[in-house]
Amino acid sequence: MPSSLDDRNVCKGSEEKKERTHLDHASVLANHFVPERFRSYTAALPTAIFPTASCPTFDGAYGHIRSALLPSILLVRNGVPLPVPVRVLNSDLYYSISQLQKPHFRTALPPVDNTSDIRTYRATFEILLREERKEVLLLYERYSLYNRKLEYGAHLRKTWEERFWTTIDGIADAKPSVQVGDFLLMRPVNYVKFPRNWQNPYQNHATSESLPHLVEIQSQITTVMRSPNGKDRVQAFWIFKPLNKLLKKNYNLEKGRFHLRIVPNPKSLVRCLTALDWLSTLQPDFAMELLFPTKAPIIPASSTKYEETDEIKQLNRMQACFVRMALQRTDHSEYKQVRAPIVLTGPAGTGKTNTLICTIREIMNRSNKDGRRIRVLVCAPSHTASDVITRRLSQHLSPHQLFRLFDSDRPVQTVPAAILPFCEQSGETGTFLLPTAAKLLQFEVIVCTCIDAHILFMAGLTNQQLRIARSQFRQNLQQSCAGFNLAVECHGALEPHFTHLFIDEAAQATEPESLIPLSVVIDPEPDSRKVEIALAGDPRQLSPQVFSSSAAKSGLGRSWMERMLQRPVSCLGGGHEHMLGPEIVRMDDWVRYSFHRDGQEQLSAFLTLSYRGHPSILAMPSALFYGDKLQRADWDRPAEDTHQWNEKIRFLEALSTPVLYSSVDFPEEIVQQKQFNFPIHFRGVIGNDTSVSITSGFVNDWSNQKEAEEVVSIVEALLEHGVSSQSIGIMAPFRGQVVLIRRLLRKKLLGGINVGTIEDYQGVEFSVIVLSLTRSNKAFISHDIDCRMGVFGQPKRSNVSLTRADNAFVVVGNPEAMVEDEVWKQWLWFTLRNGLWYGERGNTESYFQWKTSMQLVRCHPLINTRRDESVGGGNEEGITEVVAVGSLERALRSSSDE
Repeated sequence: MPSSLDDRNVCKGSEEKKERTHLDHASVLANHFVPERFRSYTAALPTAIFPTASCPTFDGAYGHIRSALLPSILLVRNGVPLPVPVRVLNSDLYYSISQLQKPHFRTALPPVDNTSDIRTYRATFEILLREERKEVLLLYERYSLYNRKLEYGAHLRKTWEERFWTTIDGIADAKPSVQVGDFLLMRPVNYVKFPRNWQNPYQNHATSESLPHLVEIQSQITTVMRSPNGKDRVQAFWIFKPLNKLLKKNYNLEKGRFHLRIVPNPKSLVRCLTALDWLSTLQPDFAMELLFPTKAPIIPASSTKYEETDEIKQLNRMQACFVRMALQRTDHSEYKQVRAPIVLTGPAGTGKTNTLICTIREIMNRSNKDGRRIRVLVCAPSHTASDVITRRLSQHLSPHQLFRLFDSDRPVQTVPAAILPFCEQSGETGTFLLPTAAKLLQFEVIVCTCIDAHILFMAGLTNQQLRIARSQFRQNLQQSCAGFNLAVECHGALEPHFTHLFIDEAAQATEPESLIPLSVVIDPEPDSRKVEIALAGDPRQLSPQVFSSSAAKSGLGRSWMERMLQRPVSCLGGGHEHMLGPEIVRMDDWVRYSFHRDGQEQLSAFLTLSYRGHPSILAMPSALFYGDKLQRADWDRPAEDTHQWNEKIRFLEALSTPVLYSSVDFPEEIVQQKQFNFPIHFRGVIGNDTSVSITSGFVNDWSNQKEAEEVVSIVEALLEHGVSSQSIGIMAPFRGQVVLIRRLLRKKLLGGINVGTIEDYQGVEFSVIVLSLTRSNKAFISHDIDCRMGVFGQPKRSNVSLTRADNAFVVVGNPEAMVEDEVWKQWLWFTLRNGLWYGERGNTESYFQWKTSMQLVRCHPLINTRRDESVGGGNEEGITEVVAVGSLERALRSSSDE
């Protein structure tokens, strides 16, 4: 039976186990129970396989486009190299679970930062990618279903493309996500008898001897449909009509039952491995300088004076600085080596996407003035981020200029209607198509995900391939005209097609993912104009989604952008060690990484002016994660609007009791002083986290009944006080808590309120955020850290959770567990000194007493090595604990005194 484990039972006898500091996954959460007869049946190799139709692909279109872009006569005559072959993987539809559980690499891999040659770099990431594939295969095993019936669409049975579906609770929320194109393997629960020559369905089998077969229908998922009641539908292709007739004759499909197994499509892995193979076609020195830059970019001041547009004038100083960097690089191209990318960093709400849009527009406007053709490739790791970019650009560009590239299997119903005019679709089925070569060449901006940039690579629409085609055409033309004594000049043969590459949300893409768009825009030809590359994102928030802990810790969980920011800046001319650094970060180095030459920024811009969130909500993220550098933009909200949100928080406070501590010996900056203009509320709840078996997500996960009930009561109070349900977002770090809160809300007829995990809220903001921390048992925190779960010991996830609210922020959690984490202990200090802590305080009084060994700082020392002068006495060597009070909070407290 599925496990349901209360933490009090798990920790029974905790005093005797006090010395035990590590809890492995099996000791905390049990696996779902599956009868051995089912497991052995699905593990056996099938003896009769029935294929189905496949999801549409662009394989045929690639050939047509390549033949148009790169005439075969030129390729054969001159031996022009074709792109590297797509990596072919051995089928892993059948695998041993015990084999998957063995580590792929037995010895520690060399750190990526210390890579000395491109061969080691490629080998390291290939091992990590394969380890991640193994982990995903293992996790997909949770989605296997046993003894299930299938449903069919009556109107589809008459065609060979008939389909079936099955209902799977919560599959739309499963992690890893089930994707269109994944394989669905279906086996009848019993052996099916077929004639010996059953493979020929048109032959008369009346006299043939029948033998039992283990039948498997190999299908591909075409749709994953979310249902409001959690009964999500998975639809897939059914088998071809002749074989279907044979199977129906020997097995009752209408009443028969099946074992179902979902296997992830290896498409993403294949594309990443192909990009790694592409690296081998580059000269080793060129590839190393591209991925591990050591040379400072030399960019002279622009000789042509351009009047800045009104759009640039509306940007703040650092936003405009980034735009000027991109324009300056555009005016002064590089021909020998691709320059180190320029980087745009900053927390959510500082206008990174707006700055990228402005940069693209300014580059294109400048090309209209000087006559140079500009082509821009914009990529992002997710469809959501790519769609945002497309929507913003569609306000300024026509469908003839802007193209949103989708893979052929992308479900049309998942694409916003406003984006469809900028896509290429089939008139009959609506599926996404590749435009003709002529249309692809005319687009000025192409937007796609990093993974889907592989489509351009396979179609031959790369800077290297197009330059080769133009050069060969020029050479053939000159040879043909030489016999007639005609002089021919061909201009632009060495110009790149894509002049710029922008990767948005680059901190969420794995390094192999980032290589895919690089394979499209990089041309190693020494005399060709090189592409300019720009990365935007926040390395302080969520990293790439990697499910294998060993692969994540070995380098796959760190983005190319973050690794670039940790490159030694001294070798790039900045004179400082690094931008982000190792565990302890110097924010001064972060800012100075930007590298000045002739008064101009050359490498990066760090945005510190935030336009999102009430200033008090930004105070602690600034002090904990951004070196106390964040500043609030002019708070232009009407005073009555701000007052209304403060009143709603005061209404919540009236439902509970404040937590008070003696602050007689406290420094003035942290003496408890009620802040009535802070729309923040912390509700202390001493609950119990419980292991529960949930169908939504197919895992045993954690929930906290007492916290969930408190969250629902807070939501009801906010609704009663006039807050709309659409403006409320509820977060929890565990899927089990999300499911529990949804269930409780539906009982109150409040099922329309958004509830999701922290990952679901990346890049999303709500007027009101209610966060349930869930974890109450301190014994499991080390397990959470090892498994990268929850928020404790996960500073990036904590940062996301603290920066999603715009007008009001409510946290529900157990203070006894929160004090075990440095980030959340500092946040408790913040709520305590500002009178925002209500509810229970637990056994935490000893943590919030001022000691002579403590020090008051503006920025937390785990994030910044520079400390302010001591306020509470003590000396540098005697410091055992610090309390962070950032500049933004100090200013707000001072203004409230006035």
